[in-house]
Amino acid sequence: MRGLPGRVALLAALVCLLATACGSGERDILRVQDGTDVSFEEMASDLASVPLVFIGELHTSGRHHAAQLRIIRELTKRGIKVAVGLEMFHDGHQEELDRWLKGETETDDFLNTWYHNWNLPWALYREIFLFARESDLPMVGLNASPDLTSQVASRGFDSLTPEQLGRLPGVSCTIDPAYEDFIRRALGDHAHGEGSFRNFCEAQMVWDTAMARKVVDYLEENEGAAMVVIAGSGHSWKHGIPRQVQRLAAIPFRTVLPETVGRPSKEDVLPGDTDYLWTGL
Repeated sequence: MRGLPGRVALLAALVCLLATACGSGERDILRVQDGTDVSFEEMASDLASVPLVFIGELHTSGRHHAAQLRIIRELTKRGIKVAVGLEMFHDGHQEELDRWLKGETETDDFLNTWYHNWNLPWALYREIFLFARESDLPMVGLNASPDLTSQVASRGFDSLTPEQLGRLPGVSCTIDPAYEDFIRRALGDHAHGEGSFRNFCEAQMVWDTAMARKVVDYLEENEGAAMVVIAGSGHSWKHGIPRQVQRLAAIPFRTVLPETVGRPSKEDVLPGDTDYLWTGL
């Protein structure tokens, strides 16, 4: 029993992090449009007014995933028909994801599918997935096949064959200087790899556009539904997937980004970057 107080304290800390009421009156969320610090409840009320919400993340941050879950929980509590859009799942594995959500697949078996799609620990995302299954929330794999984006990153968009392009319906790749500047600002040193920086930008554009297409398709096919997209902050910025969504359809949306070193800070974030910057994570 000696370790019980420590475990209780840890549990209390986790509950505090996830609970909406924790730290009532907290003002660690910046509403970028007017530079006002707002409470979680104020932000949630605004998010509930639109059918599409993007929540960025640093993939390895447990606190960012806890914040995502908190928003999903709150919108669900408010009676919104939430679907969760996933950067970390490819559309080709939607059937396996659906079977797990329905309880037709054991989690141990599902983990094989998870690690085929994403190379980060299941534990980071587990609570989001379990909440979706327990609450009967749809989850939608948004990601394009990695072989396509990897090829574009190394050899450019023009290297795709007509057959490969057929796997990316409605996806084009027009890169302008403003988008290149955005990629440099959003991803910094991460925006390098095999091939030229131009190829990297094209791969990012293909990635964003393919995910945007799936977001739009889902919302158009499911009247009255809303989608919360969880994806890396480099995709969740307004310049990323949201920009491509707006090119396809006039769907109102909001974006929430965590403040992260090397990304927008409270001092330099702009309304064109995000609607909310969560500074307390």
